[in-house]
Amino acid sequence: MNEDRDDPILDVCLEELLGQQAPPDLAARIFQVWSAEQNGGRPGATVPSLGELFGVSVGEPVAPPVQEPVAPPIQLAEDAPALLTESSPPLPAGRESRLTWAAIAIAASMLAMISWLGFNNLRSAGPSVAKRQQVDSPLHDGQEDVAVTPGSSAVDELPAQPAPQRPDPGPAFAQPPLSDGGPRPEAADSQLADAGAAAVDGATPQSTSPATDVQLIAFIGSALSRSWDEHGIQAAPPASDAQWCRRVHLRILGRIPTVDELRSYLADTAPDSRARLVDALLDSDEYVTNWSTMWTNILIGRSGGMRPNSSVDRGGMQQYLRARFRSNAPYDQMAVELITATGATRPGAHDFNGAVNALIGDLEDDATRATNKVAEVFLGNTIQCAQCHNHPFNELDQQRFWELNAFFRQARVVQDGQRGVARLIDADMQVDDDVDMDDAHIYFEEHDGRLSAAYPVYLDGEQIPTSGRIGVVNRREELARLVVGSPHFSRAVVNRMWAHFFGYGFTRSITDMGPPQDPTHPELLDRLATEFAAGGYDLQRVIRWIALSEPFAASSVITPDNEADDPESGAAPLFARYYLRQMRAEEVYQSLIAAADIDVPTESLAQRQQVQGEWMQQFVIADQTDEGREHTIFDGTVHQALTMMNGPLMQQATTARRGNLLHRVAANNRTTPAQKINHLFVAAVGREPTAQEIQAANHLLVLRNGDVVAALEDVWWALLNSNEFILDH
Repeated sequence: MNEDRDDPILDVCLEELLGQQAPPDLAARIFQVWSAEQNGGRPGATVPSLGELFGVSVGEPVAPPVQEPVAPPIQLAEDAPALLTESSPPLPAGRESRLTWAAIAIAASMLAMISWLGFNNLRSAGPSVAKRQQVDSPLHDGQEDVAVTPGSSAVDELPAQPAPQRPDPGPAFAQPPLSDGGPRPEAADSQLADAGAAAVDGATPQSTSPATDVQLIAFIGSALSRSWDEHGIQAAPPASDAQWCRRVHLRILGRIPTVDELRSYLADTAPDSRARLVDALLDSDEYVTNWSTMWTNILIGRSGGMRPNSSVDRGGMQQYLRARFRSNAPYDQMAVELITATGATRPGAHDFNGAVNALIGDLEDDATRATNKVAEVFLGNTIQCAQCHNHPFNELDQQRFWELNAFFRQARVVQDGQRGVARLIDADMQVDDDVDMDDAHIYFEEHDGRLSAAYPVYLDGEQIPTSGRIGVVNRREELARLVVGSPHFSRAVVNRMWAHFFGYGFTRSITDMGPPQDPTHPELLDRLATEFAAGGYDLQRVIRWIALSEPFAASSVITPDNEADDPESGAAPLFARYYLRQMRAEEVYQSLIAAADIDVPTESLAQRQQVQGEWMQQFVIADQTDEGREHTIFDGTVHQALTMMNGPLMQQATTARRGNLLHRVAANNRTTPAQKINHLFVAAVGREPTAQEIQAANHLLVLRNGDVVAALEDVWWALLNSNEFILDH
C-alpha cells in the first residue's frame, strides 16, 4: 500500500466514491491524475485518455456497445507488448502481486467503464442469433475440437499453437460469441407446440390432473402471452443460450456456471438439452446445499443460530433440510414435520430432530413469532399486526390471531444446561388457576385493555377440541393438518418459487398475499397451485415448469414494446422480460468460489457453510423487533463495495496463487495472451470480450510495463467487481 497519504489518485477515488458521481467521471479524472504524475506514462508510450481508450468524448453520453452476432476482431494497440500477440511466460512459483495505488486506480477505471457499459448493454442489447449446430469452444484456437468432461480444466487441455499473426478483419476465433443464441431447438418441439396451441386459441387447456410437464410449461407461456396482448406489450426477444445457462445455474445451484459447464452446455445441440441440464442440476449435491441454505434463511434467518446462547442450531436445521431436498420429499410432508417437530436441536443428541429448529427460537413471548411465521411461510399471510389490533386491510382481527396462537400452547422448550442442547416437547397446557384443562383457553388483552378468551380455531373458522391435555388432542398436529389442507398452502409456495426465479411474485409481497394484494395473474397462479397439489407437492416439478418456460428464457432487454413492464416503478410485473437484479450475497460468494476456483480450506460441508456464514455476517443486520426481522446491506453500499474490492476473498480470487484459475490461465504456455483474456471474460461474465475491452486490456499491459500476469490480475479484479458479474441477467 502506498504510504504517502497525500495521494491524488486515492483522493480522486474517495471523492468520486463518497460523492456518488458517475463512473465515466471517475475514469477520466484518474487518467488525468495518472498522466500528470507519470508525465505521459512509460517512455515511448502515451497514456490514453478516456475518449481514446473507449472511443468516446469525455463529458458526452456513452452509448452501450452493440453486440454483434459474431465475435469482434481483436484490435491491437500499436505499442502493446505481447499481451495479445505472444504466449505468456511461465508464472514464477509463489509469485505475490503487489498492487500500487496507481495500478489500482487504473484497474478501477477499467472496472467503472466495464460495469457501466456492461450494465447498459444488458438493458439495451438487441435480439440474438440462433446457436450453431457445431460449436467450437471459445477457448480453443479454432483448429480442433477438444471434448471436455465435467471437472476437467479447459485451460490445461488447450492445444499448443504458434503465436498468431496480426489478425485480419475476420473473427479471431472460429465460433460465435458465447452463444448469442435464440430459442433452443426444444422450443419447436411438437409436443410443446401442440400443448400451447389450445391455450393460445382458447381457455385453459383441458387435461387430467396432474397435467404433464409439457402441458404446464406451455400453459405458462400461453397465459402470459394473453396478458401481454391485453396490455398491448410484446415480450422481449429470447435470451442467448449462455445467458439462459448462467441464470438457470444461479437460480438452481446458487452460482454461475464454470467455463467447462458453460462450454459443455453450448456444445449440446440435442432438442432436449435444456430439460436435461435442468434435471442434471436438480440431481446434484449443489442443488441440495443451495436450497437447504435458502430454506434455512427462510425459516430461521441468515443470523439464526449464529448468536451466542441461541436455542437454535443452524447446523441441525440445515442437516434436516438437506435430507429432505436430497430425497425430494413432498412439500406437504415437510410442512407437517416442521410444524409438529419434537426433539433435540443439535446433531449427536439421542433424540436429534433438526426440524425443531424452525420454531424453537420463536416460542418465547407466548409463541407470537411462531404464530406469524407459520402463517407467513406456509400460507402467505402476515398476521403479526393483528396481535395488538384488527388488521387494517382484511377481515383478520385480533381474535383470529390469538385463536391461531392457541395451537402452540402445548409446545414447550426444555434446556439441557450441561450439554447446551435445547429440546422442543409437547406437554399439557400450562393454564391459569381458573381455567379448566378440558376447556383450555388463553387470555389476550384487546387494544382497549379488556381481557378476552381465545380457543384454538383455524383462520377459516374450523374449531378443534378445546382440551389442553396432550393425550386428548395434539394442537400442533391439528394445526399442521389444517395448514396443508388449506387452498392457500400450495398458492403460497408456488408464489414464493415464482418470485425466486423472476425476482417478483404474483403479489407484491410473497409473505402477505391477502387483500388488498390481488395476484397479477390469478388464473396462472391457481392453475400451478392446483397442479402442484395434484402432483404430490413435488417442488422439483415446479422448478422444471418455471425454468423451462418461455418467460424465463426471455432476455432482459428493455424495448419500446415492453418498457411499460417496469415493476421497479411500482407497476405490476407482467413478466414480458427477465428482470435484472443483484445476486443474493450467498450467490456472489459461491460464484466467486466457482469462477476463480478458490480452494476453501475446510474438510466438511458443515465447515464450508460456517466459513460462508461468517462471510455473510458482514452484510446481515438483525432488527430488534417483535417479528425478529433481519435484512442484508448487500445492496451496493460503500461497506459492501470496499469488502468486495479489498476483502480477503477477493484477494484470494485475484492474486495468481498456485491452484486457482488465474494462476492456471497465466501460467499456461499453450494458450495465447488473447485466449487468456478471453478465458477470464468467459469465466466471469459468460461471454467474450468486446473490441473495446480488448483495447482496454492492451492499454493496461502498456501501463503495467509488459507484465502480463499483473495485467491479467487487473482485468480479473475489474471483471469480478463489475456490475455484469454481480447482476443476474
